[in-house]
Amino acid sequence: MQRWQPWQTASKVDWGAALEREAVIRPLADQPRLTEAMVQSAAAQLGLDRVTIYRLVHRYRQRPQTSSLCRSNVGASATADSSRKREKI
Repeated sequence: MQRWQPWQTASKVDWGAALEREAVIRPLADQPRLTEAMVQSAAAQLGLDRVTIYRLVHRYRQRPQTSSLCRSNVGASATADSSRKREKI
């Protein structure tokens, strides 16, 4: 199950980044097939690697909303926090 960050919890910086990403990712998501040049151009525009562009396009196709492109709070730091909480118990 995919976890999405609620847009209400996104910081202004994260929301701004999501809006910037959407301007680039939405046209790609509308394409039936992506070319290497399209992905490379998007990666250069957003300062991300190609794999991340493919992931963002996939997420946006699943749920075409700006909040789909917010930076997620789920990750290594969240996992580390859970481990620390378990250790205390």
